[in-house]
Amino acid sequence: MLSAGLLISSLWVNLQGQAVDPEADTPVALVCQASALAPCLTLLPPQVYASLPNAERLQASLGRRGAMAVPIQSGTLAGLVLMAPEQLPDQIQTIVGGLSHRLELPRQQQLTLWHELGHLHISSLPGSAAYSAWQHEALADLYLLWVSAQNEGDLQGGWQQYHRRNLQLLNDIEHLSHWSVPVLFTALQTFSLQQLLAMSDFNELIAQLSLLPGGSGWPKPDKLNEFASLTKRLFGTGSMQALPGYLYWIRGTLGDMLKPSLRELMGEKGAAQLMKEHALGAENAASVGTQGNAM
Repeated sequence: MLSAGLLISSLWVNLQGQAVDPEADTPVALVCQASALAPCLTLLPPQVYASLPNAERLQASLGRRGAMAVPIQSGTLAGLVLMAPEQLPDQIQTIVGGLSHRLELPRQQQLTLWHELGHLHISSLPGSAAYSAWQHEALADLYLLWVSAQNEGDLQGGWQQYHRRNLQLLNDIEHLSHWSVPVLFTALQTFSLQQLLAMSDFNELIAQLSLLPGGSGWPKPDKLNEFASLTKRLFGTGSMQALPGYLYWIRGTLGDMLKPSLRELMGEKGAAQLMKEHALGAENAASVGTQGNAM
């Protein structure tokens, strides 16, 4: 665990987030605090340092985000991770069922580091340029799920990111760009903790889920847009009760993906009632599908 270590201005880590010597014979990344970026950058090899934008430009690229990965791929150097902990949330709030709910986000700085290291790993894969921006984000969260299991021996970190992504989408469908839940849902339904722990190579997980570039495991972009449209209709600001047949064919799948997060927020009984009202989840969508097919 590096939560305390991440508070210092610079840190060399391997791609599982463990502190290492920068000369180690393994892919490494330099983690820099945005508040001390300029001196941190000088720790890079001179030729790499000279090729990068200066600290001011990197700060501008980071903006108000909590972190950013900069792939480099020079020898064993996989890249640079900028961290701005003050921009990372420690909780997320949403209004569901007419009530405000809050989800605590412990260790978000550690999870964010793993996500950014995932970006560096994915950028090093052959053919990675073929991934869309959304696919890159989904794989970075899948990496977070895998590496947190490897480091901590449980799925808590992966589930926290899963719930965070769902709640962000409920709050604003602009977060569709980072909504990795379709990929995380498949992984969590397919593999047990023991199976994930047995995968010493993240690339094996990508291959088993058919998530190589052009792989069959990816949802189609139009399907993602349908999920976002139904989510906005049911949960967005000024939302209204959608017609029962509206996007009936995805209500089962969307509900199944939202269910764990709704249970985390509302408890099992509250989540079940809300999903019934919105005809979400396989158990509620079947009758709506029958009506839709008859239309």
